[in-house]
Amino acid sequence: MGAEESSARAKYQIAEPHKTSNGKRMVWQWRPVHQWSEKEVWAILERHRIRAHPAYFLGWSRCSCMTCIFGSPSQWASVAQIAPRKVIQIRQHEQDFGVTLRRNGDIDKAIARGTPYAMDAEHVRVAMAEDYDLPIFMENWVLPSGAYGEAAGPT
Repeated sequence: MGAEESSARAKYQIAEPHKTSNGKRMVWQWRPVHQWSEKEVWAILERHRIRAHPAYFLGWSRCSCMTCIFGSPSQWASVAQIAPRKVIQIRQHEQDFGVTLRRNGDIDKAIARGTPYAMDAEHVRVAMAEDYDLPIFMENWVLPSGAYGEAAGPT
């Protein structure tokens, strides 16, 4: 969302040259909702009946990689439920490289510390599908379970 998510994000500019800018091209990074509160973001989505990303309906409060190293234990417990092969791959990488994904223990310890989100089977199907075919607008708008959540994940 915006500046309220973290002290690091609060320091971002609303618009600034992107780090990929070089002498041949100029790329701008624009953060149009940077100064908005989370409440304001959800309110505008509701006002226009815009469906949130499927990750929010699963319980995630931020939308990034499902297996983000900054994810909370509950996110990892949820990943273990809906994408066990991802966890197996990460566990194998930890063993192969002799390092853990997280500073405070291996992936299994993170999963054990968490509680999986209450995830509806249909929301899991939509989130895990390779194709997305739901309408962008919702006739009966619903605040997803991840709204106002634990704010774990990348900042």
